[in-house]
Amino acid sequence: MFCDPPDPVCAIEFPQNLPKWDRPNEKTGYKWCFLPPYLRSGYHSESLVDMSTFDHITFNLDVIQNEYRQIGFAQEYLADLEKLLEGRRLRRIKILGFGRINSLRALKQLAFVLAIKEHFGITEITSQEPVASEFEKGYLNSIGVATPPHDECDQPEEGLEEGEVTLFYWRMLNIHLRSNVVRANQDRLRKLIIIEDVPISAGTKWYPLLPARGKKRMDKKDAKVKERTLKHKAPTERSAKQKFNMRAKSIPLRYDVLQTTPSRSSFPWCPFFGMEMAELSGR
Repeated sequence: MFCDPPDPVCAIEFPQNLPKWDRPNEKTGYKWCFLPPYLRSGYHSESLVDMSTFDHITFNLDVIQNEYRQIGFAQEYLADLEKLLEGRRLRRIKILGFGRINSLRALKQLAFVLAIKEHFGITEITSQEPVASEFEKGYLNSIGVATPPHDECDQPEEGLEEGEVTLFYWRMLNIHLRSNVVRANQDRLRKLIIIEDVPISAGTKWYPLLPARGKKRMDKKDAKVKERTLKHKAPTERSAKQKFNMRAKSIPLRYDVLQTTPSRSSFPWCPFFGMEMAELSGR
């Protein structure tokens, strides 16, 4: 009799101290196991991954990228990016607000960006992340991603020739910093393509995709935001980033793959649902 192979699991030494057992004389090594969400296990995408060596990270990224190719996601978003470029050349990639790369959610985002880097032959790519560990910075450096100190993102894009574009990749980046990027490049927005997480409140294209519980939670959250806004004596002026969004051409990415917030959840913590590519179509 033959049985199906077991589901794949990984283990990692827990990266922090945990409460002691009642038996203080017993020495315990802590491990954490998970079933990878990118294999459709349904487990939470913040599951920990094996991160003790650079080889472990590369192995996990390879598994994710292979899955992207098998389900056609890689081919889909690379083709979408080609549409937005409209014959222009992608010169550099700037990752901002990426976070730690010690979870599956972050590795899925990194695998996404690295596929763009490989497809377009990008050699200039940076990641500015204040919470990244030295180990994580070391890994990024080893695969050709520079890790300069984080700043206010208020400098214009320089060194771009005619027809060249900078791709910004934002995930959970402060709106102030997003606006800084747009404001600093106000006279050259055609040279920017932005991939970012997007809001899912009522009136957005993402809202109808929410489950009933998710809509109820988002409506409640929106009501609180409006209540706080009404308390301000003067109306809040739209940020540079909001003005950019109103004029930009955007292409949504598949939320069921990237799962910036898992599609089945009622969104208890995160006001974002999916990712979009955006650029100004005007010349």
